[in-house]
Amino acid sequence: MNMEEQSQHRELLLWTALIAPAIGWFVQLTANYTLAAYACVNDRMWILHTISLVAIALAGIGIWSGWRCWRVGYQPRREPERGTVFYTEGSLLLALMFLLGILANELSNWLHNPCL
Repeated sequence: MNMEEQSQHRELLLWTALIAPAIGWFVQLTANYTLAAYACVNDRMWILHTISLVAIALAGIGIWSGWRCWRVGYQPRREPERGTVFYTEGSLLLALMFLLGILANELSNWLHNPCL
């Protein structure tokens, strides 16, 4: 893989790490808010848990992408590009924070009945 392809691959990983967890969190919040009444009326709480699993999967993809991007940046005998260390570590941290938010929302579904 030449330097141009490696740079494009790293950029794709970085954007995936930034966007996928945020999309998962946004989808979980809006879908849970939209479908909570339907799930309560029809006794289908599994829908809310399935939405959370999809959001966790998106956050996991973002964390995996951030980890891969971080690992690619620290190859031996190569100095990382200026600024990419900050962006890579920041996107990985942000992906972990979104995962914690998703897990906190799912925990509230288990501990607090949304039908009340």
